[in-house]
Amino acid sequence: MTKEALLEAIKNKQDVTNQDLAELNLSGMNLQRINFQGSDLSHADLRDSDLRDANLSETNLYGADLRGAKLNRTNLHNSNRINCQIKRSGLKGAYITGPTAYQD
Repeated sequence: MTKEALLEAIKNKQDVTNQDLAELNLSGMNLQRINFQGSDLSHADLRDSDLRDANLSETNLYGADLRGAKLNRTNLHNSNRINCQIKRSGLKGAYITGPTAYQD
């Protein structure tokens, strides 16, 4: 799937499991309840996005920018969060397991 097709799928709240979303700019977007399971979101710009109730399990968030993102009730089970920027993000009720290595 092309990056443009992936962006359209995300805007339409479609399932985007196991997709290459690396370096995609999703800042400020409403991403509630979208299933990103197993996708590569490395170095993606997710600043101030709304990821409440989204499934980010087993995703690669290496170097992703999540500053100010709403992550309430988000599933982050076994996601790669190394060098992920998460300052000012709401994590209330988020499901987080696996290695944790956030960067402020």
